[in-house]
Amino acid sequence: RSVDPLCELMINDEDFLVRAGAARSLGKIGDRRAIKALRRGAVKDRNELVRADCLESLRIIWGGSDDESTPTGQ
Repeated sequence: RSVDPLCELMINDEDFLVRAGAARSLGKIGDRRAIKALRRGAVKDRNELVRADCLESLRIIWGGSDDESTPTGQ
């Protein structure tokens, strides 16, 4: 799966739609290697849509509910 290239796009692409799409794709893939990049995007991205998509992808990877504070299995 293309986790590393998607993380790179999500962090560095100038187009917010590309960053948002990469964030959604990372959530669909569900690979925990994306957590660091998604956390960064959720906090630091300048676009609200990208931040929201990062948060949603983190919820998917962590198991779904809004009140979970740690990833599944930890």
